[in-house]
Amino acid sequence: MHSRLKFVTTESEHFDGLPLPSHVRKGHKQEKSSTQHAHSLCFFLILVIALTMSFQTVYLHRSLSNKNEGFVDMKLNIRTQKRPAPPPPPTPEQIPPFLAPLATTNTANGNIFIKTGDIEDMWIRDSTAQVWPFHSSHPKLVLGVLKQQSEFLLHDVYANSYKNSYRDPSSLSREEQALGRGGFVATRNYELDSGCYFLRLLHHAHTHHKIDLRPFRSTVELLVNTWTVEQRHEEQSLYLYPELPRNGLGSPTSYTGMTWSGFRPSDDACEYGYHIPSNLFAAAMLRHVSTMFPDLSEGADSLRQEITNGVNTFGTWTDQNNIKRYCYEVDGNNNCNKMDDANLPSLLSIPYFDPDTNDYDPNLWKSTYDWVWSDSNPYFFRGKAAAGIGSPHTTTPTDETEKIWPLSLITRGLVDNNPTVKLEMKLLAERTKVNGKAHESFHKDDPRFFTREDFSWPNALLIELTAEVVDDVRVSNPNDPDFCDDLTSLLLDLFPTYLFPKLPGSKFRVTKILGHGQFGAVLLANNSITGQPEAIKLVEIDSEKVSPNRVRASTKNVLN
Repeated sequence: MHSRLKFVTTESEHFDGLPLPSHVRKGHKQEKSSTQHAHSLCFFLILVIALTMSFQTVYLHRSLSNKNEGFVDMKLNIRTQKRPAPPPPPTPEQIPPFLAPLATTNTANGNIFIKTGDIEDMWIRDSTAQVWPFHSSHPKLVLGVLKQQSEFLLHDVYANSYKNSYRDPSSLSREEQALGRGGFVATRNYELDSGCYFLRLLHHAHTHHKIDLRPFRSTVELLVNTWTVEQRHEEQSLYLYPELPRNGLGSPTSYTGMTWSGFRPSDDACEYGYHIPSNLFAAAMLRHVSTMFPDLSEGADSLRQEITNGVNTFGTWTDQNNIKRYCYEVDGNNNCNKMDDANLPSLLSIPYFDPDTNDYDPNLWKSTYDWVWSDSNPYFFRGKAAAGIGSPHTTTPTDETEKIWPLSLITRGLVDNNPTVKLEMKLLAERTKVNGKAHESFHKDDPRFFTREDFSWPNALLIELTAEVVDDVRVSNPNDPDFCDDLTSLLLDLFPTYLFPKLPGSKFRVTKILGHGQFGAVLLANNSITGQPEAIKLVEIDSEKVSPNRVRASTKNVLN
């Protein structure tokens, strides 16, 4: 299920009252024989059974109609009551509806496997991102995913995606065996950021849910040791992948203090082995390792310091105007890849993974941000539908179509502190959805041409951005006329006017913010037609089940 946010006006739910059915009139008492009493009793029991079955049939029919047709009021020739209150939000013991089609729970051990979408495999990176919007409200979900991730990493720390069931390697083709597939391994593209995502989720679960860390210690130690080995990939690493240059070793690298990665977060091979966004992500997560496992802190702290020194020494470039920026990749041999990719971690996303700015330079990132979100970035595309960052994963020498990834739009909204930019990026992400979903990428001129029918990652990230937009609306000054005018304009642009049958687009103006929730807000608007203030509520609506003609929108005089 993929949800989107719509603005509707609130009204108390109610049904029209219906006349009560006629009561059975009492007849005169008559003397009855025992046979008559028996006949009367049988007739009475049959009548009761028939009425009971009739009520159940009508109730079932009404329930199914409500389930299948959205908001439906059915006139019944029996006593009706108000629609039951909606069920409470999912408890931490339940899988959120957003993840329900993607998650499989192992009842024996509590592990939770989450496929990435239309691909049946589980990525460490994707699964962390998919549960992140629910990391505070669903601790058992987080724990189940962490347990599954931990087992996968222990099974093969160099893999990037995994199967939900074991496959005998001997049953696979020679090509698949050569690529390291088999067992639980789906693909063995070593990506540094996979372990970073695991540590990010583990640290949150430890900090907020006080989970027992002991079952995860061996996995964390394995990650730290692997990252240490990969500092000297040329001399010490045993990892080879046939699709990489030099018989699987990858392009040449020299020691820098950073840790090597064979592949990018896009699953594409790195041009140069030190991926700067992933190394900064690793440095931030190594701080968490030291706080979670004090006995590992000496090695983790040393590794973190070597990584950050390496980034500062080898991971930047300066243009002709003496403006310094981060490289996307380097090799320690004076080569710097000047680009950015939409997949996270990216240069654009650096503050998202290190909000306390412990391990990167904010000024250096700001100049990098300005560069990657411009035509200077070879994978920044402008079109009729949007402007944003794409990826070599979908714009290739054999397919030069310029495709924008919604991930880049959403990421910009998450890292830019300007509320207007956040709203603008949410607007673009919503506009470019097709079939109610954000996809992997879309053509810069027409979102109807997209890749990946079902790609959960950007949709999960959009939930995060939506929450931040609501918070930004809440903290902004609601009494500022310019702000209210801008907000009104943006809302009218973002949400179709069919949601406002009683508030035509040109006839209302936001005047005050009344309150907010995790995924919603209530605003006050003046309706110039009625002269009455109206409450407009931002609510979560299932875009796959609610079509325009089913949306119930009405107004409520909030002064009463």
